[in-house]
Parts: sequence; structure tokens; C-alpha cells
Amino acid sequence: TTRNLELVYSFPLPVGVTLLSFTVSLGERKYQGEVIPRAQAEKEYEEAIAKGNSAFRLQEVQKGIYSATLGNVMPGEAIEIGVNYVETLSWNGNGLRYRLPTTIAPRYGEPKHMLPWQRPVSSLVAEYPLALSVTITGELAGCAIECPSHRVRYLPEAGDLKIVLAKGATMDRDFVLEIECEAISSLGVVASARDSHVAMLSLLPPAVERQGPGRDVVIILDCSGSMQGDSIKLAKEGVLMALGSLQPEERFGLIAFGNSAISFDKQLQPANRKNLEMARRWINCLDDMGGTQLYSAMNKALDLHDGSAMDILLLTDGEIWLDEDTERATRKKGIRIFTIGIGSAVAQDVVQKLADDTGGACELVSPNEDMSARIYRHFNRMRQPEMSSLVIDWPMPPKWQARPERACFAGDAYVVFAGFDERPAGQVYVRFAFEGVAPASLDVPLMHESRAADAIVRAAARQHLPRVPMVNRQTWAVRYQLLTEQTDYLVSIERAEGEKAENLPALHIQPQMLAAGWGGSSSVVAKASAKRSDRMRFSVGQPSIDYHSLGDIPAVVRKRTVVYDDFDLLDDNGYERFIKQITTASRKKIFAGLPTRVTDLRRLALPEPLETILDELLAAGYGDEQVVRAFYRAFLEHDGSVDVDEKFLKKMQSIVGDQSPDSSLVSRILALLNSLFQNRSQTGVSLMDVPPFLRRQAD
Repeated sequence: TTRNLELVYSFPLPVGVTLLSFTVSLGERKYQGEVIPRAQAEKEYEEAIAKGNSAFRLQEVQKGIYSATLGNVMPGEAIEIGVNYVETLSWNGNGLRYRLPTTIAPRYGEPKHMLPWQRPVSSLVAEYPLALSVTITGELAGCAIECPSHRVRYLPEAGDLKIVLAKGATMDRDFVLEIECEAISSLGVVASARDSHVAMLSLLPPAVERQGPGRDVVIILDCSGSMQGDSIKLAKEGVLMALGSLQPEERFGLIAFGNSAISFDKQLQPANRKNLEMARRWINCLDDMGGTQLYSAMNKALDLHDGSAMDILLLTDGEIWLDEDTERATRKKGIRIFTIGIGSAVAQDVVQKLADDTGGACELVSPNEDMSARIYRHFNRMRQPEMSSLVIDWPMPPKWQARPERACFAGDAYVVFAGFDERPAGQVYVRFAFEGVAPASLDVPLMHESRAADAIVRAAARQHLPRVPMVNRQTWAVRYQLLTEQTDYLVSIERAEGEKAENLPALHIQPQMLAAGWGGSSSVVAKASAKRSDRMRFSVGQPSIDYHSLGDIPAVVRKRTVVYDDFDLLDDNGYERFIKQITTASRKKIFAGLPTRVTDLRRLALPEPLETILDELLAAGYGDEQVVRAFYRAFLEHDGSVDVDEKFLKKMQSIVGDQSPDSSLVSRILALLNSLFQNRSQTGVSLMDVPPFLRRQAD
């Protein structure tokens, strides 16, 4: 714009992460943020803005939701912000789920404890591209890995596995990886940093064979408007599976809610054949019920409680701002809530809090994941006997211990931190006891960890924070540079005279991209031709590059829109001709059909910028083989490679080999290939292509 701005970005991160850094790049200069008390951050931020300088502030407005405020961004300036964080992942049985949220879906109600400009606002026409790569190292790289949320490419390199997102991805859904390993075990590490010594213990309680006594189950189904489409279909599937998991001696209740809550019956019913069949028909008849009155649904569930042991199974996308009445209702009578967060952009903070606060457990599932596994795990948790004791004998007495503030179930990993005056060494002895089951024990050796030492120490300090006396929490947070409700990250930049802002900045709130499938606006479910059993699972042991397609069906308003004046064609930059030539060459049999020297590459109608950069690399002293291998590796990773024949990609991978080419060469060529691909010849698309009934809802 033509004037200085104050930009506000709200964004999600997984619940429970520990932020390690907040950086701001302005031009060629990079600034590192510092965690300071919130009152001080607010004062220094306002003073900097008033003086015409720039200030950048990062806050955690509630668990899982963050707000970055960029004050006095001047016309023509480009600002890049970076956030680095650490997260502890926990096993469910032999499965591990990694999730990166990208957008905050619209929620029912009013958020409390948020300033007006921090409240997330969604837009039907907002569209933000997403580029992402994941590198998995160590033993996990050899496990079975699947991405149910996106189209990806798998690139093995020197024992690691690199996963690259296919072109065309946007920030409209969670990125999910599912990892399965045949053999896993408890793990213990020791880390030293910031004058602190910390042990981190990831415990896997042994499986419990005996089931506990039967418990009543009330199943609550969210039928609100936001659940329509993929989410409600998956939720109904989950309810039907849950009904099928009931034992004849157990009782159940069913509640559906939207603007109001309705109940299948006024009393809990035995899980006999007749009642279950009636319940299935009742579920199948449910339709869109409007808003999200979770409080009334909870009260109806509590009204069914007659004193017997009872659990609640809640299936919802969590798209609601929790109020104090709802939170209090969930804690009544000691009833556990087991939640399943459903959708492409689940509100994890809501479903996780409801489960943790009541002694239940939380599972998340996106539209292309297996619902049956979640239902099975929850019912297994409900029926297993409670853990009566957990004793951990450290090599030396710890100064403090930090255990998760949630229930511990057999088969679920349980991460414990402990702080020491000196670095501990040796083994940790752990004893578990479940009611009615013989006690079990584990010996876990402590391994020294140096690369992630600072991250482990700060993650431990974050988990221990609620146990620190209130009067000392702010000091503790500043010492370990922790973002909390009492502290913020701040970057202040003193501008030279003549570069200062002359007026106060105009406020600009960046809207969220609408979550895929929200309210039935689109579908992200894989096509029938891409059944779950057909989707590939990848591990480093496989010799070739493979990828699967989910066959996304995005909302029409979320089509890739490129608007040009008069709908002219972009100038031909040679990319399409180059792809045609190199694809033709790959079908030849000599040298697998692909050039292995730069001289031969030039015969493939290289676009001029690509030919120039290869010549520059040779002139800089890089060898012919280095440049060619880097070229093919960059081609494998560039945005357009997913449109190229799989056999062709495998031939390229065989030339690259297992050893990674020079990363600096790859990055230079990759940037150019992506630029050529993005600016290839194509026809413009106008927003007027959006159907009128949707265009009227757009901002």
C-alpha cells in the first residue's frame, strides 16, 4: 500500500508446543526476538510505534492460537517472520501422528480473553499457498509412513527420508503424517543447557489384558453447520462403530446437538439388538442442526447419569469458543470425556482441553484417516482398569518432576520430565500398577542428547511451569525464554531519521483461509479409485520414489485464481517445451534416456535462465557430475514434478543416487525451476468464474 501499516496475523500451532525463537527479517537484516514480561512488551511496542520506529510482537492468546503484530511496516517493505518450536510426540500403540495446523476455522460463540484484532476472521476468497518439506531421520525413517491429508513425494537420501508437498497446496487444512513401527520401546534422554540438567522419559505402559468392569457410555454427536459435508459423514460412521463396540451388559445414551440438543431416549438403554438397531436408524436421520450449543448437550448427558460409572464419547470438530459454563459442566460428577476431533482443521485446543480436564483422552481424525482405529482405542481406554500407581526411581533425587496433566492409559506414551542439580547418568527404574493386575516394571537407560539439548530443557521448563509458584512464574518464563500468558516475544527496530513513520500505522487484520470442507463447502475425501488400502506407505527401505493422489475436490472459490488484465496469456518462458523435450528423452534407452553431462542437457531446449545458471556453476569450478546430479535432484523437488510420469522420476532418482548432491547447488537450481513453473504459459482465471450463490457470500 502507499502508507505504513500495522499487520496482525493469527495462526495455529499444535497444543502444548514450546516456542524456541521468533525472528524478523527486514531486507538483508535479521532480528532475533526476546521474551520479556507482557506489560513491558506492550509498553515498549507502543513507544516504538509512537516514535515512528518498527516493533514486532508475538503473543500466545490461548493454547494453540498465536498472534503476531507487525507495527510500522513501511510501503514497499517485505517482512519475513520465522517461528521455531519443539513438540513432544506420543505413541498410540505402535502409531505416531504428526500434525501441522495451517488455518483456524470459524467458531461458534465469542472468544474471551482476546483483543478484537486478535480474533481470527475467515474469508471465502482468501487463498494462501503452502510449501512444505519434512525430513525424518534415524529409526523413524525406516517405518511405514503415510500422508492422508496431501499429495506428497517421498525422496530417500542417505538413510533419511524427505517428504515434499506437491504443488498447488494451500493453507486450508492440517498437514498430517501417520507413522507406524513394528517395535517401539520406552526412551530416556538427558540434556544440559541454560545451566540446567533435565531428563526426559517417554514411557510406554505395558498392555493390560484384563478389562475393567463395564461402564455406561453416552455418545454425543455434533450436528452443527460447520460439521456438514465430510465431517458429519465421518462422525456418523464413528457413532455407528461405537454402537457396534458396545457389550450386551453395557448401557448407552445418544445425544445430538446444534442450536439445541436432542436425546435418543430419556434414560440409558441396554445395548441389546433392538435398541442398537433403533439407535442406528435415529443417527442416520439426523441432519444439520445449526449452531454449536455444546453446553446444552453436556447437561443432557449429565442428566442421564444415575450414579453408575459413566463415560462420554464426544465427536465434534471443536469449532466453538469454550465458555466457563461449558467447562464447569464437563467437570461435574467426575465423568470422563473421550473426544474425537473430526475435520480438516480441527480445533485441537477445545477437544484436548475437554479430555484432559476430565481424565479422558483425545484423538484427532481427518476425512481420509481411519475412524475405526480411534473408536477402538477409546473403548479400549474406557474398559481398562485405572492405573493405581506410577513410581519412577531416577539415578539421583530430582529437584522437580513434571508429569502430563492428563490420564495415563496402557498403550499410550507418557512423557515425564525431571530437573537435577547435576547431570544424571545410568538407568531409570519404573513400576506400574493397574487395579486387579499384577504390577509391571521397566528399566530405561538414559542416553545423552546434545543436538536438541536446549529444546529439551526448555520443553521441560514449559511443562513444569504450572507447578512453579504463581509469584515466580514470570521470572521462570523469562529465564527459559518461554512464551506464556505473562510474557511475549518482542523485536524493536530503531529507524534512521528520514525513515521513520510520520503517521500512526493503519491496522490491517489478515483473514484466515476457509478450512477445506468446512460447512460442506467442499470435499477433501479421496475418490473411490484411491481407496485407503491402495494408498501407498513409504519407508526408506524402498528403492524408488512413490507418491499417492488423494484426488482432492476443493471448493470452487478455492480454485487457484490468477487474474490478469484483459485475460491475456503469460509470455511463454520455455518451460512447457523443455518438459516435453526431457520427457521424450527419458523414453530413450541409451543412458536410461537421460543426459548425464551438462553439454547433453543443453540439447533439451533448456529455458535461457536455466542454461545460464548451469554455465555459471561450471564456471565457478563445480564438476560436470556435481551439476547434473544437483539438476536432477532439484527437478525431483520442484513444484511441477508431480505432473511428470513416475517412470521418468525413477530414472532421475537412479542418476542422483543415495548420496545427497551439494545443497547449495540444488537450492539455486530449485528456485529457478519453481519460478519457471509458476510463470509458465497459462490462461488467466477471474473471480467471476465463481457461481453467484457463493460469490454473494464472499467478502
